[in-house]
Amino acid sequence: MRRSLDIFAGGLLIGGLAGYALHRTGRNGGSGANAVSAQNGSSFSGESRAVANRKVADQKILLGDIASVPFQELYETLARQKPEEIAGIAQQLDVLPNSRETRAKIKAFFASWAHLDPAAALASAVGFQTKETRAAAINATIAGADAHATGAIALALDKMSDDVLSGSVRSGLFDQAVGKWSEADPAGAAQLLTNAHVAGMGLTAAFYAVGLNWGATDPAAALAWAEQQHQVPFGLSPVNGVVQGWWKKDPAAAEEYALTRAGTPDGEQLIGNMVMQMANEDQTKASEWVARLPRQTARTGLSHAGHATFL
Repeated sequence: MRRSLDIFAGGLLIGGLAGYALHRTGRNGGSGANAVSAQNGSSFSGESRAVANRKVADQKILLGDIASVPFQELYETLARQKPEEIAGIAQQLDVLPNSRETRAKIKAFFASWAHLDPAAALASAVGFQTKETRAAAINATIAGADAHATGAIALALDKMSDDVLSGSVRSGLFDQAVGKWSEADPAGAAQLLTNAHVAGMGLTAAFYAVGLNWGATDPAAALAWAEQQHQVPFGLSPVNGVVQGWWKKDPAAAEEYALTRAGTPDGEQLIGNMVMQMANEDQTKASEWVARLPRQTARTGLSHAGHATFL
């Protein structure tokens, strides 16, 4: 009997200890869960505060003097905004008085926006109220857009009416867009330039840029195109551009081509410009090359280029 009581008492003691342990574990587990929940709540609250603070900082930048904000910082700020919010800022810029300060803000804003969304930036720029601010916004869009994106901008400018931009301004912006596009797609830029409705002396730089960039990658195709464009008012610009670009890829071949044109007005300009390009990189090499030229060829070409010091 005594033994049975001892066993029963021992069982109660063990059961009590186990229950106490479970009770403690439950309490501790509850406290841990509450602690985790509180910690998560604190984390969420911290994140919300960070987002709110970021929005306040962004608004301070966007509503302040954006012309003084570094390009990368302004770009990153715009990248955090919704498209409709960015468009709203552009609308605010459009109603500001047309002044140097306004145009500086337009330049900074549209350059950053175009790097983010060139199509949206161009569409907004074209809709500006005055031709002057419109031109400033489009110019900044071209400057900020990636070279691949400027093809669409150039095409839009080619189709644009004089009601949107005056002829000379449109020609200058088209020239800028095509020249930049040729960095990414010189063949495409050449095709657009050849068939463009835009005309004028302002396109000389575009013809040169297309020739330069295409000549550096495919001189044969570039030269075939450039020789077809060899006419007034563009003069030698396309051919000259091709040979200069070609020289960067294959100097010996480009130099040989220039010499085959010696004795012609084209050759004189080519040789003179070739020497200028050489001299910018290595004056000794330029002098040595000039020394190997026929005397009259060197004299005429260098005089034409204003490099008589090499004679």
